[in-house]
Amino acid sequence: MAEVKKGFKLESIGKVAAAGWGDKVLMGFLLGLLDRITPQRVYEYIQDDKALLYWASESQWQHFRRMAKAAKVENITTEQIIEELREHRPDLLGLIINHPRGMEWFNNQIAELKKKLEK
Repeated sequence: MAEVKKGFKLESIGKVAAAGWGDKVLMGFLLGLLDRITPQRVYEYIQDDKALLYWASESQWQHFRRMAKAAKVENITTEQIIEELREHRPDLLGLIINHPRGMEWFNNQIAELKKKLEK
């Protein structure tokens, strides 16, 4: 865990997020979640129509919501996430777009994630 330097104010994180960085933080969070998932796992999720974050408990969702609070969740689009995947995880993107139900599954996952974060 990173240490907080002496004199660092936690309020500054909120100010940074409010200044427009919240969306970038949220995008990083989403990509961080995808970074832990193998292409084989994504294939299984698509095949089984399994939620990307099926494992998250309600307390974890509360934590995720606090992290996303300063972001404008509605501003995050599937297209933006696809562009980030193209750059950072082309293996996952290729699997998603080449699977017959991949894009439908992916769009549903993004919509569900946004809905849960906005509660």
